[in-house]
Amino acid sequence: LHFWHSEVLQQSSGLDDLGGMHWGMFAAFTASWLLVYFCVFNGIKTSGKVVYVTATLPYIALVVFFFRAVTLPNAGQGARFLLTPDLSQLMNGRVWMRAVTQIFYSLGVAFGSLTAFASYGSKHSNFPRDATAVSFINCGTSIFAGFVVFPILGYLAHELSKVNPCIRGDDLAGLSSVGLSGTGLAFVAFPIAIGHMPGGFFWALVFFVMLLCL
Repeated sequence: LHFWHSEVLQQSSGLDDLGGMHWGMFAAFTASWLLVYFCVFNGIKTSGKVVYVTATLPYIALVVFFFRAVTLPNAGQGARFLLTPDLSQLMNGRVWMRAVTQIFYSLGVAFGSLTAFASYGSKHSNFPRDATAVSFINCGTSIFAGFVVFPILGYLAHELSKVNPCIRGDDLAGLSSVGLSGTGLAFVAFPIAIGHMPGGFFWALVFFVMLLCL
């Protein structure tokens, strides 16, 4: 957690402390935007081919992670945590705000790129059907990803309970007490869990490729 906040994010104390130039992050952003440029610079001719890779590889990675996740110790506890609702949270406005943020971001509602790419579609296409299919595929992917993430979190809770008395293997809520929530799930919790898996380098490579495609 210290490395994530201090070395990667380099968070300052506030707006009055702008901090210095993060050259590593600058190089990463430059490389990322160059990749995006080479994917779209020739319009649909290049992006149409690239999407075959960037759209399918994350699903392949999710399937691979799913079969690995469900075989980990305490994976069942993670799945139970996902499937057990806490109805009291329905009265929490922050939950609804995060849900709206997630669905708007994942669907890309009002994103200019969607409008631009849609302009290449045939005028005879059934747009209501396509929009409905995309919505169901998007939500279905999120549910499936939950069955990938939570078994791994169950395994992580099981491992951390051996060294941290504040965390219990049968209660994943304890992970939030050590900062493993939000972006920490992707960039802190997953690397920790992957580091404890046999063949960790392979799983780390799969995870990195998945994030790169996304």
